[in-house]
Amino acid sequence: PEETLDTTENYISKTIGEKQEKLEQVRKNYNATALIAPFYHEETIRLIKKFLPNLHHLIFLSDQSYISECQRKRMKEVSSVHFPDIKLDYLTESEISTDSLFNILSMADPQNSTAVIYFSWTMKNKIRGESFLSNNLYLSINSTSALPVFSMYDMGTKDNFWLGGFYADNEAVKDKLLPLIQSMIDKEPMKDIPVSFVHTPNGY
Repeated sequence: PEETLDTTENYISKTIGEKQEKLEQVRKNYNATALIAPFYHEETIRLIKKFLPNLHHLIFLSDQSYISECQRKRMKEVSSVHFPDIKLDYLTESEISTDSLFNILSMADPQNSTAVIYFSWTMKNKIRGESFLSNNLYLSINSTSALPVFSMYDMGTKDNFWLGGFYADNEAVKDKLLPLIQSMIDKEPMKDIPVSFVHTPNGY
């Protein structure tokens, strides 16, 4: 992994602290705790610019889920404040076909000025009349895209599924999550366990 960026510590102390405080207030009436694994929008773009100094165009891939909508909004805010010179386009599942998506991603960029950020692409499929959701498009995007692809979270970097991004890896999340699950199994009061968060991101 690359060295963490200077803005990470500030992000953790401010954004994560605010989220932690809000969650502590919300869960007072519930027997619950929370584990925060944040997304690093600004750091992700700065990492991409490190690899692509001529970056002028970002394509953000997401779907119709609520969390995707939140990330599109946050990406727009970060981009307009910190990277006003970068054009940001959104490709959203159900607004564009999978074939059209692959056609766009297969167009080479000789100037190395365009990159893709993948967040989610959950599709509704049917087999024998039964509907189900699938989110495995990432397995083929990176191998077919002519543009460099980054992600907002660990999608299997160590298994060579992804080019990388700026996030905490799956092992870091697991190390925080497993003790919480064990506490639930042991029937410990969740309300007595402070809200925790994963704050060990790196650039991959």
